[in-house]
Amino acid sequence: MSVPLVITAVENEEKQRAKEESRNLPEHIVAVDGSEHSERAFEWACDQLPKDHTLVLVHGVHKPEFRVEAMPDSEGKWMEKQRRKAFEDYEFMQSARTMHRYARLCRQHERKCEWMTVPYRSATELSDNICSAAQRRGISNIVCGSRGLGTLERALLGSTSSGLVHNCPANVTVVRD
Repeated sequence: MSVPLVITAVENEEKQRAKEESRNLPEHIVAVDGSEHSERAFEWACDQLPKDHTLVLVHGVHKPEFRVEAMPDSEGKWMEKQRRKAFEDYEFMQSARTMHRYARLCRQHERKCEWMTVPYRSATELSDNICSAAQRRGISNIVCGSRGLGTLERALLGSTSSGLVHNCPANVTVVRD
């Protein structure tokens, strides 16, 4: 009876050692949103980064502010609640589709990938939240795509890649077309 316990203890030690070794391997954040620009960034990361490094795929989930005060009656509040729920359900489904698509791509590329979602209300907030996620996990490298916006468009619409490059202490690789 004691033999299986010894084998189990040795197996558990080996599993723990392997887990600790994999934890020491670098991780890289790859910002993905389902666009062809982020897919190019993912492909670049798969081709250029070492195979044994983990790719942490970060997907932003838009959380707009809803204003209820425009509809003070209970029916208006109920409608606003339904609108918010419908939007959240839509965002959840989009995120799930993107996650499944990239899970398939990770398997095709034989890459270890993890999934993380970050909430945001603007491109600036998204880049800040991606930077915060990198800092919390001790990740020093972020890969993202670029939509190729001009200066005016970037100023008006906001740009996640610009926000990452200018404000994030981590190294940022912007994969261009």
